[in-house]
Amino acid sequence: MNRQITYVLIVVVVAIASGLVIFMFQADVEEHASVGLSPVDCNTNDTNTNGSVEPVGTLTEINTPEDNVALDVSGSILYVKDGDIWKSDANGKNSFNIVDRDTVVDAHYSEKNVYLGYSQYIPSIETVTYEDEEETINLTSEHDARKELYIADAVGVNSRLIADSIERWGWVPNASNLIWYESAALQRVFNLGYYGENKIWIYDLETETAQLIRDENKAGDAYYAWRILVPTWSPDGNWLAYYGYRRGGDDSYLGVSLRAVNRITKEVKDLLPIPWVGGDRGGYPPVPPIHWSNDSSSVITAFTPILGVSGNDELDAEYDKLFTSGYHTVLNIPVDGSAITRLINDAPAPVLSIESRVPFALDENQSHAVFRSYAHVSSDVFVNDPWQWFGGEYGGSYAALVYYDLENGNEIVLNDDEINNEALTHWHDNRLATLTDTHYSILMVETANDQKYIRLDKYTLEDNNTPEVVFRLLKPDIVDANSEGLQNIGWQDSFGALYFTVGNNLYLSQYDKLVKLAEGVTFAGYYLDKSLIE
Repeated sequence: MNRQITYVLIVVVVAIASGLVIFMFQADVEEHASVGLSPVDCNTNDTNTNGSVEPVGTLTEINTPEDNVALDVSGSILYVKDGDIWKSDANGKNSFNIVDRDTVVDAHYSEKNVYLGYSQYIPSIETVTYEDEEETINLTSEHDARKELYIADAVGVNSRLIADSIERWGWVPNASNLIWYESAALQRVFNLGYYGENKIWIYDLETETAQLIRDENKAGDAYYAWRILVPTWSPDGNWLAYYGYRRGGDDSYLGVSLRAVNRITKEVKDLLPIPWVGGDRGGYPPVPPIHWSNDSSSVITAFTPILGVSGNDELDAEYDKLFTSGYHTVLNIPVDGSAITRLINDAPAPVLSIESRVPFALDENQSHAVFRSYAHVSSDVFVNDPWQWFGGEYGGSYAALVYYDLENGNEIVLNDDEINNEALTHWHDNRLATLTDTHYSILMVETANDQKYIRLDKYTLEDNNTPEVVFRLLKPDIVDANSEGLQNIGWQDSFGALYFTVGNNLYLSQYDKLVKLAEGVTFAGYYLDKSLIE
C-alpha cells in the first residue's frame, strides 16, 4: 500500500469542547489480538466527598472476538482502521477489509445498504498569495488537506469520485440514490486550510449530476466557514434545516436564524431568529439542537436564551417579545409558516444548546423529553448572573434532570441530588442520552476516590429515583491521560450493548463483558438491527 500522511481536518467540532460524536447506526470493526490492557475491576465500593457510589458489574476481563464471548447483538459495523475501511459482524467477528485507501476519514452506508460513501484526505502543499494594505506575501504552505468524497458499491468496489473538496457530507433520508455535501475552499480561518464555503449540493447517483440547493454567502463575500450550522434533514428527505447568519442593514452580524431549504424547489424558509444561548470561545456561535417532527412538517428545538447581550437595542427588543432570559424555550416550528407553539411552559434552566453537557432528548413519539432545569427556583427569578446560571448551580439550587410530558405539561424530577449534578456538569463528553417509553439512559462521568469513572445510568420514569448503573469503567485504565473521553458511541438499548472507541481501539461492552473489537480505529459506525434499537 502507498503510505500517505494523514492530516486531521479542522471541522465544526473544533469549537465544541471535546465533542462526542454519536453514531447510532454506524460503526467500525475488525479482528485483533489483545495488546495487554490492564484488567478493569469495578467490583469494589468507592466513596467520594459527597457520599457513597456503588459500582456494579465486574469487567475483570478484556476479551477479543476470538475468545468466543457470548454477546447478544446483531447487525454489522463499518470502521476505519489505519485509513482503510473494514466491515464486521456486530460482535466483531468475520471482519474484512473492503476499501484499501490509506487515508479514509469516515464511511457510511446509504439506506438499505445499497451504496457505500466515504471521504478521504488528500495532503496538499500549495503556494498561496496574500495581499494586505502594505505588501503582497507569497507563502508555500503544507496546510490541512483537502477531503474528497467517493461512492462505491456496498461491498466497496467500483469507487468513483463525487466531489474533490468537501467539508461534510451524508446520505439524504428516504432516497438511496441521493448524497449531499458542503463544498470546501482554501481559506484562512484558524489556520490556512480547506473549510466549508457555505454551499450545499445534492448529487444524484442515477443521473450522475450535482445541483446546488443553497448558497449562504452574500454576493461578493470572501468565503468564511460556519455560515451553515447543524444541517439536519427531515425524515422524508425534502427539507434541510440549519442555522444561517443574520445580517443588519449595515451588513453587521446579528446572530443566527433557524432556516429550512426545500431540496426540490430550493425555497428557503426563515423560521426563527435565535438569541445568544451560551458559549464563550472562538469559532462558530453555539446554537440549539434541531429535531424534525416524524411527519417532516415542523422543527422541534429547545434552548435557554440570555437576552440583553447582543449590543444591538433593536435586536434585543425583538428578542424580548419572544423569549424570557434564562428560561428554557421548547418550540414546535412548522415549515409552512403557520403558528409556532410552545410545547411546555418556559421555566428557569441552565444552558440548553448543542453543547449542553446533558443533551435535549426526545422519545420516538416526540411526546416526552428529558433535559435539565431549575426545579426549585422560583419561576419569576431574574437572571443577573448568566455564567453561574449556565453552569448548573444557581442560588444554592442545583439543576435537576427533569422528564416532561409535552402533551399535558406534566413533569417529573428524575434526579436532583448534588452528587449526580456534579457528575453531569463536570464532563463535557456525555453526548449519549436516549429516551424510551419506559426509561432514560445517559452516559456521564463520576469522580470517586480521586479517580474518574465512565458510567451509563438508566433511569426509570419516576420521581427522584436512583438510576441503575448499566456500565461503569475505570477511566485511567483505558483512556490515556490526554484523551477527552469515549468517541464513536453506539448504544443498543434493548440489549444493553455499548460500542465506543478510545485510544484508537474499538470496544463493545455488554453485561459484565468488555470486548476489544479492533485496533487502530479512527471512525466507527453501527448498523444494528433496527428492531432491536431504542
